[in-house]
Amino acid sequence: MILDEQYCSFDDRKGMLSVDLQDFIGQRSGLLRIHPWGGAVLVERLSEDGEGWEEASFDCLVVSDEVDALPSSHPMRRYAESIPDWARRCVRQFGMNQLPLLRILSINPKAAQLARHAPLVFWMLPACLPTEFDRSEVLALTAKTRREILLHAIGDGTKSLLKFISKIRNLTFDPLDFELLTILFASPDWKKLRHLEALNWDVLKVFAREKGWFEYSGIRSLIHGEDSVEVIREVTLWRRLTADVCRLAHVMRQPDPSTDLKRLQSLRQLQALHDSLAARLNSQRKAEFEERYGKPFPPPPIPGNDAIQPITSAGDLFQEGVAMHHCVGSYVERVFAGKCFIYRVLSPQAATLELLITADGKLRLGQLKIACNGQPTEDTFTSVRRWLDEGVGKIAR
Repeated sequence: MILDEQYCSFDDRKGMLSVDLQDFIGQRSGLLRIHPWGGAVLVERLSEDGEGWEEASFDCLVVSDEVDALPSSHPMRRYAESIPDWARRCVRQFGMNQLPLLRILSINPKAAQLARHAPLVFWMLPACLPTEFDRSEVLALTAKTRREILLHAIGDGTKSLLKFISKIRNLTFDPLDFELLTILFASPDWKKLRHLEALNWDVLKVFAREKGWFEYSGIRSLIHGEDSVEVIREVTLWRRLTADVCRLAHVMRQPDPSTDLKRLQSLRQLQALHDSLAARLNSQRKAEFEERYGKPFPPPPIPGNDAIQPITSAGDLFQEGVAMHHCVGSYVERVFAGKCFIYRVLSPQAATLELLITADGKLRLGQLKIACNGQPTEDTFTSVRRWLDEGVGKIAR
């Protein structure tokens, strides 16, 4: 958060930054003052009675490229430039906790070593302190080992976790990162990734949102990806296909496939399992369809050829709808009534053709659709039109 100049001011003599948010908060406590480096970057707010100041919790970006780009007269830039260069370098990468981290560094400059060598552990220091902390609490905390700090911050101080977090790259250290890290480390699932040499946070945080996905071998393999957008796409596809497989298994009264799904090594294997189950279910339904409509369709008015073939049974009509992802199977009653005939087009494109029988008994081209009710190319339409004209001509003769 970069404060607009109208909401802050800098006292050159005291080196103090004042922030006035009273209009937003509607209370006197919205008036804050941030002490200089020599005052341990203490944050205070005006008491409700307006008679004094009390320690407060407040955070904003003090060191960033955006602050550096502000006019030299801007209070935030002037305050930032009053902080020692080494301290600014320590906190620049953090999008959250800058003020409490600066306060920690001002009290114990030796904490800069932690910032350089274990930035994620350093970033978690404020989570180990009370909202309002003093010098003794900072000194006690910064005297602890990295593992002790992790244990205090997220409840796990193992050597394994310390090594794991050292492999994480591309952290932005913002509030969402902190939330997702807490979720990730609250589950033992992260241990399944300990063997990896490096971890791209842009990809890893996708999985932090997906509870239980690390149990899937194929999902874990995606953690190697560098393109987070592609990983999100593949995880979304995994989610949809696994849900479909579980649904198919339930409909077919098969055992729960969850254990088998977790063993699959790739999206290709998952897709193959899905397609296999779908084909078996469609086969069952086709048989039920044919049993219900046991007789064949009326003979087609125009015979087929290598490119255009008549559909002659209810089961085949059902299968055509499945293959082409449309609802042609619902036309079964119309075909039996002689109101239309359905053909399977094989080239130049795979398509489904409807021939209509008009009131005076003439043939007319009805619908011509490719998969998912898409529109065919002009070449496909011309080929079908030519076939129909030739067929009608033969009937007339």
